[in-house]
Amino acid sequence: MNAQFKLAKIYPVDVDPRLAKESFASLVKAVSDYKSLTVDVRALQDPEPLEMGDGKTAWVAVVDLRKDHFQSSEAASRQIENASRIMTRQAQAWQWNVLEVESNVEGESGPRPEVIIVSETVIDLPELTPEVMATQFGRFYDREPHIRFIYDSARAAATTAFQMRNHVLLWGEASGAKSSLLLAFADWFGNRVWRIDASTTTKAGLETELYNKAKGGVLPPFMLIEEIEAAPEQNLYCLLQVMDERGRIQRTNARTGDRFAECKIVVWATCNDYKKLQTFKSRALWSRFGLRLRCDRPDADLMRKILKREMRLKGGKEEWVDRVVDFMYKELSKDDEWLHDFDDTRLGLALLASGDRVLDDGPEGALADYRKVMVRRND
Repeated sequence: MNAQFKLAKIYPVDVDPRLAKESFASLVKAVSDYKSLTVDVRALQDPEPLEMGDGKTAWVAVVDLRKDHFQSSEAASRQIENASRIMTRQAQAWQWNVLEVESNVEGESGPRPEVIIVSETVIDLPELTPEVMATQFGRFYDREPHIRFIYDSARAAATTAFQMRNHVLLWGEASGAKSSLLLAFADWFGNRVWRIDASTTTKAGLETELYNKAKGGVLPPFMLIEEIEAAPEQNLYCLLQVMDERGRIQRTNARTGDRFAECKIVVWATCNDYKKLQTFKSRALWSRFGLRLRCDRPDADLMRKILKREMRLKGGKEEWVDRVVDFMYKELSKDDEWLHDFDDTRLGLALLASGDRVLDDGPEGALADYRKVMVRRND
């Protein structure tokens, strides 16, 4: 009875081969020396290079975990499963990616081979260069620290085989560019990011998708959840163990019992109402976000920059912006009778859609019209 692990580790193309072989030998020794291990561990294939292009080489190796038949098949099967979990954790710790696991577990009808693809890709992130900051994130004013923190978190996870996972929460009132910023990262990272809408997901749906994707080796390493506080509490229970040091997803079935799958991902989320999120399981989910970054709405100067940029992109007049911003920050901000968010970028854009009418101070001007239809606070 045995399980074979096919592993890979990425190095620069000109790396000294001894580094790959020494790292693999250290991994095998770490597994062999594990105190609770009761199976034989041996290297079936020492690291061999596989060219990947882009100046990188994948060193591929195979490890065999084997249990002889001097005890019951059921007991041996449990020990192989335990050894496989240890092997997976140690591989991640030594930054070896598990490409494939082939197990041969003996059941009532004899040997039953099973192949499970755990991971088909090695996480390799693009570099955050000045050019990327200008092109991918240039439209975000006053968000450079947020961008660097999010990227640093992703890079730390990728370079430690996701042993170092700092989950990121962007919180603040609506119109603080929270979703837009994370969506820009999702666009940049491509299929490395899995987007979830918290308001429409279900408990069974999220658990099932996480488990199936993790077990099938197709779970993206980053998960983006918009408005996480909008989800019913029970829908988010599964994230507690995914986001803590266990990094796994558990499913309970009356027929098969508890099933687990490794689920070491980094969670990015947005939150408009952080106090509501803090009420979930006595701050349990809130506390799992190592980086909780505030995203404030823009002040008048920043609003002016944002709206003028939009006018340049969309063919409007910059003179409209000055009038609208003055109206928002000098007039609406001082009016407590009306229910409105004077510093909401969406309000500025909506007013600018009236074009030259925003410059008309008469009774038929756009700003006069807006005063007529504003919602009273007590309505």
